[in-house]
Amino acid sequence: MLLVKFIQPVVQRVINWEESWTHGMLALIIVLVMGTDTVMTMISVKKFHTTTKQWDERAMAYRKKLEKRLKDAAPEERPTPKHYLHDWHHQFAHRLNQEGASKQLSWNHRRLLKSFPKMKVTDSKYFNDYKKGLKSK
Repeated sequence: MLLVKFIQPVVQRVINWEESWTHGMLALIIVLVMGTDTVMTMISVKKFHTTTKQWDERAMAYRKKLEKRLKDAAPEERPTPKHYLHDWHHQFAHRLNQEGASKQLSWNHRRLLKSFPKMKVTDSKYFNDYKKGLKSK
């Protein structure tokens, strides 16, 4: 009852004043800004998706390189590449950090990772493993 009696008339006066002063232009501006934001977010998510696929390809190439190195190594040299191959996820994450991988992400991509920490990228097999280190940068 208090809401209808006291709050709603004040809000209605503000709305009426805005409508008479801007002739609905404020509402149009708000719609345009929100629409632009939606389109830009969709473009950013698409670019983020492309970036995760590229990183996944880099991870696979790194793993294949380690496998080839293990295959080509002499028997006495195999423990080192075998260790790297066993722990290749951490090695690759370390390599990404040395290359400044978090700087390769746009500010909006870093914002997405920070805003949605439980987000899983379903078609990039390895990105989910090393994204944790990228969020904090």
